[in-house]
Amino acid sequence: MTSMGFVVLSHRGTEQTARLVRTLTRAYDGPQIAVHHDFAQCPFDEPLEGNASFVRPHLRTAWADFSVVEATVLSIADLLGRRDPPDWIHVLSGADYPVRPADEVVR
Repeated sequence: MTSMGFVVLSHRGTEQTARLVRTLTRAYDGPQIAVHHDFAQCPFDEPLEGNASFVRPHLRTAWADFSVVEATVLSIADLLGRRDPPDWIHVLSGADYPVRPADEVVR
């Protein structure tokens, strides 16, 4: 079966990001999730699901700046460096939310 992984990039709206992680966890049966959060812009006080972890160290990011690309690459490398990396990786913003059922996305 195809395994999905997710990169979630965030810098604010931690409740919304945590909700996204919970939704992905339920919909995709505990996928690997790498959360790159810019702690310099705001703290992340919400708990993460056990299948999700923060990318460390984080990078300072800025809107429409190459730092977002660097944070994305760092996060993808985090997922690919794991013992059992996912077959597919989706890159999301903490402000995103799934609009398609998981089985449709997997197909």
